[in-house]
Amino acid sequence: MVLWLPEYATSLLMTHARDLWSWVSHHLEFVSEQATASAGLQDSFAGDISAAGNLDVHEKRFRIAELEQRIADAGDEPQGQLREHVHVWRNELACLYQLLGDLDRAMALHKEEERLCRQSGNRDGLQRTLGNQALILHDRGDLDGAMVLHKEKERICRQLGSVEGLARSLANQASVLRQMGRAREALPLAEEAHQLATRHGYTALVRQIEPIRNGVRRAAEEP
Repeated sequence: MVLWLPEYATSLLMTHARDLWSWVSHHLEFVSEQATASAGLQDSFAGDISAAGNLDVHEKRFRIAELEQRIADAGDEPQGQLREHVHVWRNELACLYQLLGDLDRAMALHKEEERLCRQSGNRDGLQRTLGNQALILHDRGDLDGAMVLHKEKERICRQLGSVEGLARSLANQASVLRQMGRAREALPLAEEAHQLATRHGYTALVRQIEPIRNGVRRAAEEP
């Protein structure tokens, strides 16, 4: 009999079905051909958080294993083009853990990414990881902490001229402010975010911002 299981299920089997596990005679591990750093350089989906979000649970875990192996294969101090790819892989890996609800592991990865981005002067990578950390703090109920990071992301995006990052930051700030009961203060931010995304043709982002803007508008009109 052959049991073909993802890695996380193997761990569960070892823990919860020890009698069955004691009968295992061989343990083979299949590694994705895309799990090497060199193969990752050709990965057109790397860093695509929307695509990663559309994966099912098993596919997310497979992708996590792939990215972790790539990052390990790249070594502790990747150089040149590879270093920039590692930033992208680490950010996607953190977001996948975040999507699976493992906020502690996601935050640890984002903190490491923040440290490396500040060290290397990678401001675009820095604004991305700060925004993702803010979303985790928001999920944990730390609205003040989330707002601080969203503001820093906004400042960096304005300096870089990153329209998409700026629109995301403003929309997320509006969402936090509405939750704080400050909808009237949030409304100009939501409107600016929607205008930026619309003007620059970020159709998918417009669809994400619209419910935030509409919710803020309704809350601001309440007596």
